[in-house]
Amino acid sequence: MPRTALLVSAAVLAALLSPTVSQAADDPAPVPVDRFEGEVPFASQPAEGIFTWGSDSDDPPALQLTARPDAPEGEKVLTGTYDISGYGGFTHDFAATAPGHDWSAHQGIRFWWDGQDNGKKIAFEIKDGGANGEASELWTTSFTDDFTGWKQIEIPFTDFVYRTDYQPVGGIDHVLGLTSMWGYAVTLPVGVKGQFAMDDVELYGKADQSLRASVTTDAAVHPVKEGGTATVKVTLATTGSAPVEEPVTVAYETAGGTAEPGKDYVPASGTLTFPAGTASGTSRTVTVRTLRDKAAEPAETIPLKLTVTGAKPPAETPQVVVDAHGLPYLDPKLPVKKRVADLLSRMSLEEKAGQMTQAERGAVGEGGDVAAYDLGSLLSGGGSTPTPNTPAAWAKMIDGFQLRAQATRFQIPLIYGVDAVHGHNNLVGATIMPHNVGIGATRDPSLAEKAGAVTASEVRATGIPWDFAPCLCVSRDERWGRSYESFGEDPALVTSMETVVQGLQGAANGGDLKRNDKVLATAKHFVGDGGTEYGSSTTGTYTIDQGVTKVTRQQLEAVHLAPYQSAVDRGV
Repeated sequence: MPRTALLVSAAVLAALLSPTVSQAADDPAPVPVDRFEGEVPFASQPAEGIFTWGSDSDDPPALQLTARPDAPEGEKVLTGTYDISGYGGFTHDFAATAPGHDWSAHQGIRFWWDGQDNGKKIAFEIKDGGANGEASELWTTSFTDDFTGWKQIEIPFTDFVYRTDYQPVGGIDHVLGLTSMWGYAVTLPVGVKGQFAMDDVELYGKADQSLRASVTTDAAVHPVKEGGTATVKVTLATTGSAPVEEPVTVAYETAGGTAEPGKDYVPASGTLTFPAGTASGTSRTVTVRTLRDKAAEPAETIPLKLTVTGAKPPAETPQVVVDAHGLPYLDPKLPVKKRVADLLSRMSLEEKAGQMTQAERGAVGEGGDVAAYDLGSLLSGGGSTPTPNTPAAWAKMIDGFQLRAQATRFQIPLIYGVDAVHGHNNLVGATIMPHNVGIGATRDPSLAEKAGAVTASEVRATGIPWDFAPCLCVSRDERWGRSYESFGEDPALVTSMETVVQGLQGAANGGDLKRNDKVLATAKHFVGDGGTEYGSSTTGTYTIDQGVTKVTRQQLEAVHLAPYQSAVDRGV
């Protein structure tokens, strides 16, 4: 073969094997974010840099820049090892002393990842708006490491969703504006030792209208009584509230679900059109008419499939739900025992298990898992709050979760609980009480009751009927990490301060719980937790928070069990 032909063949082969991605003619050139050649130091704010983080001292990964002959770009790649029990990962923050970066001209962000084929999900988030990388709004997505060797991961900005479990400043505007970006972060898998390599983080592609326009519905679930008509509002919104530059269409169709078309509802289909120039916030409606069949039935679902062109579609398919009707457990005239027996007889084992499960609200996102797993309860632990952290936002969040429960067969309402241990302490602006050790120091049971009443009123005002309080531990060693949660070291003192139970929930027979200023109380945490021996913890880094209680049976009953016994008499 002639030398010229050999050179041409080699060039063609090199082009085929080169780890590059084709680029449309009108796409802007890729913009580097990280090359990992040493141009960005390992450093944290206010300087630009890459840094690690984790839930305890063992969880941050170990990072380094490593020269590798198989590097997709340049000579070096970012490599790391990890063994994470809680959470951990790394971040690249841009300098806090310079303006945020404008990514709005691009379609998305991409990078090379050296797959280990471990089947684990890896979260990737970007930081939008705010003052700097640690005071921005977090938008997240993920990919699965189910491959081996280098693979370029492309993530359109339309794939990112607002992070609901944590926001460093409580959220900003819930809009991915892309005009003031502060970097990215990678959260690595938990519960498995691993290693990774990453290279060439860059912006790619040309922004399309779907980055700036989105279609939403007024709710994910639309309950309706049998024979009624459900109305689903479909709204077009744009970043910055500018009119859309190109038409947006929304084709809709009722399809699937547990309801039967023609018997339970009239099938609906069609197309909604938002012409070019349509103002942001413009809405159209879709109606779904249900039919009466006079049969007693559990709730039935009618998904409304939406196919959107020219804008980002809703995060999930809205559902019309025909309410359960005609079944004995729904009849308020029947005795409670008979209603309960009827309901239990209809529930599957999976539904019963779901009703006995309580999930942290941050783990269910927007709430789709409530219906998927028939969850019976959600909670907000310490620091688990909506954005913004206001009474109205709490009530709206909980109403939204309750609406999700309406998409289950028997529409059993959720019971929502919160750690309001010294006032509604998760809520900004709430009345904050002294911790129990301070209340106990007053030796004033009437004051404890008043504190409980104020807490109950404010908790219930945010839509929450259940409080995980009071803590009835008898703290025997002030070095215990939770001694402030105890009313004191004397079981008689702790018992005397249980008037807080009446402040929270009223009469011992539960008759006051129907009032809008009372909540269900909880005697917690567990018999003997206040008697843990200092230094006896075997739970990771929880060296003083937990431990082993070493007492006789008589001491356990006389000191640690006594407050719980009296709390039961008070109606807990």
